[in-house]
Amino acid sequence: MTLGKLFLGSGQECLADRLANRDNHFNFVRLLLASMVMIDHAGLVVSGMASSEPFRPFGVSLGYMAVDGFFILSGLLIARSLATKGVGAQYFLARLLRVYPALIFLAVIAVFLIGPIVAQEAYWRGWATISYGIEIIKFGDTSGGPIGFYPDNPFPNEFNSPLWTLRYEMLCYVLAPFAFWLGIISHRFRFLICLVFLGGVSVIFDAHEKSIFGSHVLASCVRLGFAFGIGIGLWHIRNLVRGQFGWLVLGLGVFMIAGVFDVGQDVADTVFMATFVMWLGLAKWPTLSKLPLKSDISYGVYIYHYPIMQILIANFPDLSWPRLLLFSTILTLPAAWVSWTFIEKTALRYKKGFRANGKTKSVAS
Repeated sequence: MTLGKLFLGSGQECLADRLANRDNHFNFVRLLLASMVMIDHAGLVVSGMASSEPFRPFGVSLGYMAVDGFFILSGLLIARSLATKGVGAQYFLARLLRVYPALIFLAVIAVFLIGPIVAQEAYWRGWATISYGIEIIKFGDTSGGPIGFYPDNPFPNEFNSPLWTLRYEMLCYVLAPFAFWLGIISHRFRFLICLVFLGGVSVIFDAHEKSIFGSHVLASCVRLGFAFGIGIGLWHIRNLVRGQFGWLVLGLGVFMIAGVFDVGQDVADTVFMATFVMWLGLAKWPTLSKLPLKSDISYGVYIYHYPIMQILIANFPDLSWPRLLLFSTILTLPAAWVSWTFIEKTALRYKKGFRANGKTKSVAS
């Protein structure tokens, strides 16, 4: 195989084509990313200790890498949406309808179903009873859980650990149109300057253990903003990207070098995940094409698996992490399918009744 074939893949359809004809495996990639988060949390729920994930290549957990992968895909698809449909009411409505229906359902069952069943103390006692559900809906502090939520678990009182990323996802959704209006996203050179700046700041945060200025929130904004920006960057070069194996190997090499020398690991992880997501999402594998993955259940898997794990470990405290992962997967997949079929997909139908107003301003081709 020549270097040109390994990196350029001449003759193969590019990312732009694969997005247009929907001949891609990004639903599968999202489900795989959600599964990586589940693997991490199985170890966390069983041990009750941070940094107890089963797999941590060069000190980076699978879940950490998966979240970057989610933001890369979000950046790609948001850039595509802004470029093809413009900015208007439909854009914001589509984002709200994708995130909120399942999230509201989760908040309701947390407060009014799971909370009363598992609470080991007086539950209905004023505002404190429903405050956790409000925190979920407003993307607030979702650490902890409903009153009395399994205080004796190895990781006690924690209802849904992964929800913290959603506030940053929504922040990216809100800021992206403003960056589009200002020409930051649509102008390649301006965008590149901003992306390099974010990458440099991310390296600085990484070197200071993500707590420079005492702000872990700011560090998360920079790290996840950079991943989102990488996705936007992929849209800019969509006619060149073909998901070739050579780029995956190069990305893995960057990730390994950063791990060995302990420098710029967040940036290197994001670069590697971008090559991985493109390689797998654009792979021409007959087996992947035959998988029944028309339903996007990854969001449901992401937001429902953790409370299911906590309930299982509370009732079966001797479960090892592989068994917890197995049993929680058996329960989570049907829950995610039901959520997609009857809540998420149903809600998304409403966005078809709205159309964005005004002219569409296209991202530079």
